[in-house]
Amino acid sequence: MQQQSNRSENAENTYKARNTKGARNTNKTSKHQTQKITHKVYPNKFTGTFALTLRLVDLTAIATDFEISQGFKTLWRSHFWQSFLASDVVLTFNHIVTIIFSLYMILQLTARHFVMYMQTHKIYIIWFCIYIFVELSFSLFEYSFYAMNTFRLSFVVFTWLFWVFRTLCNVVFVAVLIARRQEMKEQMDYELMFAGEKRRGL
Repeated sequence: MQQQSNRSENAENTYKARNTKGARNTNKTSKHQTQKITHKVYPNKFTGTFALTLRLVDLTAIATDFEISQGFKTLWRSHFWQSFLASDVVLTFNHIVTIIFSLYMILQLTARHFVMYMQTHKIYIIWFCIYIFVELSFSLFEYSFYAMNTFRLSFVVFTWLFWVFRTLCNVVFVAVLIARRQEMKEQMDYELMFAGEKRRGL
C-alpha cells in the first residue's frame, strides 16, 4: 500500500514537472480520452436522479395524504411504515451522496490529469460498491413485502423493472470503473518509465 502511494506521488510530481511538447501532447490525449469516458461511462447520475425522485415521491406519500396513482394505498403497508420510512431515508441519502460524488468525479475527469485523481477514483469505486449493496438490501426488503403483489399494480411493476435495470447497469458500471483503474495504473507505470528514461538521457 505504501509502495503504491509512493508511486502515485512520484507520478504526480513527474507530471507536474514535465513541460516538454511531448508531455503537453500526452496530456491533451489523456484529457480527450477522459472526456470520452465521461460521456459514455457516467449514466448513473441520470438514473440515480430519477431513482431519487421516486424516493421523494414515496416519502411524500408516507408523510401526507398523497396517494401514488396506480399504486398501492399507503395504508396497505401502514403496519410497516417505520421500516419503509427508514428505507426511504437511507436510500435518499444514498442517492444524493452518489449523485454529488459522480458530478465531482466528472469535474475531475474533464479538468485534471488522471494521476491527480487516482486515489479519489479508488474511493469512488468503493463507495459505489457500498451504494449498490445498500440499495440491493433495502429493495429486497421492500419487494419481499410486496411479494407477488408486486405485479398487481403498474406503478410497483415499473419501480421493480427500473430497479432491476439500474442494478444491472450499476454492476456493469463498476466493472468499467475497475477496468479504467487498471488502465490508469498502466499509464502511470509508463509515465514513470518515461521520466526515468528522460533523466538518463539528460
